[in-house]
Amino acid sequence: MQILHATCADTGMCPIQYQTGPTTFTLVDITNTTENYGTTCTMPEIILLHHTADSTVDETIRALNRRDLSVQYIVAKNGTVYQQVRDWHRAWHAGVGAWYEYTDVNSFSVGIEIVNTGDEPFPQAQVYAVGELVSMLKRRWHVNDHYIAAHGDSSPAHKNDPSGYFPWESVYHRLSAFPGLYTTNPTHPQLYRVLIGSNVTYTSAKVTQVQNDLKK
Repeated sequence: MQILHATCADTGMCPIQYQTGPTTFTLVDITNTTENYGTTCTMPEIILLHHTADSTVDETIRALNRRDLSVQYIVAKNGTVYQQVRDWHRAWHAGVGAWYEYTDVNSFSVGIEIVNTGDEPFPQAQVYAVGELVSMLKRRWHVNDHYIAAHGDSSPAHKNDPSGYFPWESVYHRLSAFPGLYTTNPTHPQLYRVLIGSNVTYTSAKVTQVQNDLKK
């Protein structure tokens, strides 16, 4: 493993050390496609997954720019990974939401946009790349498994991505996270923690919505 010492020249002093090494996916630098990000350097604590609602990487980039948004990574359907914003910069992808103690998710997260319209399965090559990317980021930033989340988890009143087609089981298996989650019967408190989260206040209407979603 090589140790990189990253300095944010545009903000002066921002030393961040992380481990890097050979990746098992193709990584393309497209940081020249956006200026929509904050230059304050922060150690990521959360990995947040989205689906794009667009069909291609180019469409995703145009949509992000049109809405003055950005994201650290975009994963194409063929498994190619594009980096739009550096890990330690504040991309604008999470919107309103919270995860555990973090109420400003953008400032403490690495965002991953997975190219998918939301009504289609995710190709195997893409799922593999997402798993490898998340695994790399988890090791690089020492992210706790419970802080690897869906956009819909951090903002359940507004978002539901990535869609139900996304195979979380495959990603968790790659991370060796939550062993037995898909083979045992979790307790009610465990279900509550996974499905709702500890920092979300639900009205009766929201509970009904979750129940209806689970029936689909």
